Amino acid sequence: MKVGPRLIALARRSFLAHAPRASRVSFETLPLVHLERGRFPEYPAADPSVVLTRLAARFGRIVLVDAGGVRANDADLEFIQEAGRKRTLWVDAGSRYATDAMDLFVAGAETVTMRWNTLRRASELEEAAAIAQEGALYVGLEFPHGKFLPHPQDARSATQVAQLAQDLGIGLVFLTDKADADVVRHFPSSTTPRWLQGASSHLASELQTWGYQGAIVGPIDLTEEAKA
Repeated sequence: MKVGPRLIALARRSFLAHAPRASRVSFETLPLVHLERGRFPEYPAADPSVVLTRLAARFGRIVLVDAGGVRANDADLEFIQEAGRKRTLWVDAGSRYATDAMDLFVAGAETVTMRWNTLRRASELEEAAAIAQEGALYVGLEFPHGKFLPHPQDARSATQVAQLAQDLGIGLVFLTDKADADVVRHFPSSTTPRWLQGASSHLASELQTWGYQGAIVGPIDLTEEAKA
C-alpha cells in the first residue's frame, strides 16, 4: 500500500505547521519488535495486537522494525496504520526515499528511522529532514559485529554521517548486534539525540553517562496474559 501525493502534501503542511516538540531530557528505554508477515518473531505465539498493547502500557512508545521494508522497501503500511491508531510508534522500514518516510508518517508513525545504508542516495535523507517535524526523524547507522556498514555508493565514515545528521538537525540511532561497552563508547558523538538499538539492559546506566538519550531493547519479557 502506498500513500498518494495528495496525502503526502497534506502531511508536509502538517509537519511544517506543528510547533517543535519539547525535547526529552530523561533517559528512556524503549521496546523493540520486528514485523515479519504480520507477526512478531520475538513473540511467535502471541497476538501482535496484544503484544503492542502490553508494551505500550508499560513503555508508552514502541519501536517497530518492518523487516519487509528493510529487505525490499515493501513496508506493511496497513499494519502500521492499524497499530498506530491507539499506540505511539517509532518505525524503521528501511526507507529508500524521502517519500517512503512520509508514507510512514502518514500511516501513523510518530518517529521514523531512515537507515543510512538503505537510502537510494544521501539527498533523500536531506529532503526528508527538510519536511519532517523537529525530533521526528532519525538516521540509522548499522554496526554489525561492531563495525560500521557504509552506504554502497557513499564513502562517508560513521563520523561524517553523524556530522551530516547534526547539520540536518536529526537524531542518530546506532544499530548493533554487539552491545559491548568498549565498542559502543567509541560510536560517533553528536549534539543531536543519540540512541542505541540492540542495547542490553545492563548498559543503560553507562549509555546515559555517555550522553545517549535512550536504549532500544528486545525482546521484552511479557506477562502470561500477553503470551496467551
